[in-house]
Amino acid sequence: MVPLIHDQSIGVVISGSSNIVQYSYKQYPWSPCVVTSGTLASETAYYNYFHSVVRSKQSRPTHQYVYETISPESAAFLK
Repeated sequence: MVPLIHDQSIGVVISGSSNIVQYSYKQYPWSPCVVTSGTLASETAYYNYFHSVVRSKQSRPTHQYVYETISPESAAFLK
């Protein structure tokens, strides 16, 4: 799954958590924001690092690991 928003007020479609945060921060500066004021650049750099370095080293999807380690009943419920 990929996070996605469609801002119907101007017809923009944005995907990806970091892109959505950056878009929301710039387009709607008066709204509450998940990014602490003045830290957007460092948070974006961390997000990009995490996804390019850490996530790329995962040998399999996390959700598959979860299914393999929980009870069959719980796995069926999650699926």
